[in-house]
Amino acid sequence: MPQLMPTIFLYVGLLSLITFLLFGADKLKALAKKRRIPERTLLLLAWLGGSFGALPAMVLFHHKTNGKKHPGFCWGVPAAAVIHLALIYLAGVFLG
Repeated sequence: MPQLMPTIFLYVGLLSLITFLLFGADKLKALAKKRRIPERTLLLLAWLGGSFGALPAMVLFHHKTNGKKHPGFCWGVPAAAVIHLALIYLAGVFLG
């Protein structure tokens, strides 16, 4: 089982990079008034492990940060990041 932690880090890292890039692409599409990436796709990617990419993308691109318009992002993405941190910690303790 010692091989599992690098796999977890690779999964989370790649998904976070993809999520970060999609948040950036969605922001560019919003500015250009083009067809957007669905909010459910962005949130799903964040919850599947991409929260460490979604959170900095929200801050850097000022994207989906209006709590009144996007409460699912303002509360959901940080909650996902906390849960992911806890799961990675627990995986390290029990698998590691």
